[in-house]
Amino acid sequence: MVYSVVPPNLHLNSKYPEGTLGTDAHLHDPKALAILKRANFNWVLEKQIVRWSTVEPEQDQYQFFDKLIKNADDANILLMLQMFNMRSYYRHQPWMQPYVLPFTGGRGVRDPGIWREDKQDEFFKHWADYVFATVDHYKDSVKHWEVFNEPNSELGEKAQGGEHYGHVLKVTAEAIRRADPQAKVIGMAGGGFNREFYDAAMKVAGADAVDILSVHFYGNDEKPFREYADMLATYQKPGWNTETGPTCNSFFTTLPGFAALQQQGYRQRELQDLHTYTKHSVKNYLQSLSLGQMERWFHYFARFTNSSPSQPTAWVGGKELTEYDGSLRVNGVGLTIASHFLDGAKYHGPVALDERLEAHIFQKGDAFVGFLWGGAGPALTLTAPKGLTFYDVMGNRIEDESLQVTDSPIYFTFEGDSKSGEGDSKSGRALLNGLKVTTGM
Repeated sequence: MVYSVVPPNLHLNSKYPEGTLGTDAHLHDPKALAILKRANFNWVLEKQIVRWSTVEPEQDQYQFFDKLIKNADDANILLMLQMFNMRSYYRHQPWMQPYVLPFTGGRGVRDPGIWREDKQDEFFKHWADYVFATVDHYKDSVKHWEVFNEPNSELGEKAQGGEHYGHVLKVTAEAIRRADPQAKVIGMAGGGFNREFYDAAMKVAGADAVDILSVHFYGNDEKPFREYADMLATYQKPGWNTETGPTCNSFFTTLPGFAALQQQGYRQRELQDLHTYTKHSVKNYLQSLSLGQMERWFHYFARFTNSSPSQPTAWVGGKELTEYDGSLRVNGVGLTIASHFLDGAKYHGPVALDERLEAHIFQKGDAFVGFLWGGAGPALTLTAPKGLTFYDVMGNRIEDESLQVTDSPIYFTFEGDSKSGEGDSKSGRALLNGLKVTTGM
């Protein structure tokens, strides 16, 4: 399970907008960015350098970070920058106090006066100036801008919170497009999904205010993914999952002590934990691109901040995709493998093979590719027809004619003939329907 040969990034020397895999990362270390690019992370979301309090600590005094942007350009990584965080301007911009009201309680509790019309108009005037200045400065290198981080957690998940955010989104989109008509506005960044919040925001802002709808899905329950796909279809917008991912064990947190080595089954439990984290990360990515019908997926995070032997158990170190030496943690490898299968593929829908199986198929050029897994019950045995090639979650080819299917993802491919059309998804479905499913090992 821990063995894998990671394929090379075929777009190592160029930017690849169609890449499906991204992560939240800092931009200060060119070596770190090179590692991510090699691992097929073609996108980076940066949440720090364009926060309002960072860009404009004093009124009309802007500071920008061109060297960091150049690091991403040099690594051929595409950037999405996140503007603003609901809490940041209160703590770090005292010059804004005449225009907005501070907290009146604990985290997330706001005085309704922040949305008084006279306060709101003055606030948005300064906010729009900041947005325009920032986008105008970076427009040659950055084309994707996410507006806020989990506003539904700050403003409330119901319609009123969505209305407040809709006003922000409308003003922001107008300022972004004045600065750069080619820019893409990514809206919502919801911490979870409540349709009422999204609909209310879209009604106020207008559907044209946003180019891409984003969400943060950490869990793997199918229902939210399906509901999100329905919303994307309603508004005819692409969707991105811009923050997700469990904390995978670090190698350094699992170095065994003498007592651990004396425990029966220690190594097996450790490997099972790694497998569990990997399955969760990979399934979240796969469900985002299939059930959720999204186009991009961003792991939280790979900031290389303290993934080192000196601080192996710190929370921010635990969130890393990498170890201190730059090697990928096991869920990072699983994500890299998954993206190599699905980059450049177009989702064609689920395949009804057996009620105990989850299976989906994608068209990829003249071929098709897909994935399947079983439920939490007994393992299933599949007898595969000729023409299909199967791979385990770490990308290793499965040579056996009979496949043992558990809740761990299995990939399948079929290389068709472009002249005969045998590689299309219809032919792929016909082949998959030849699978024979039985219970037991």
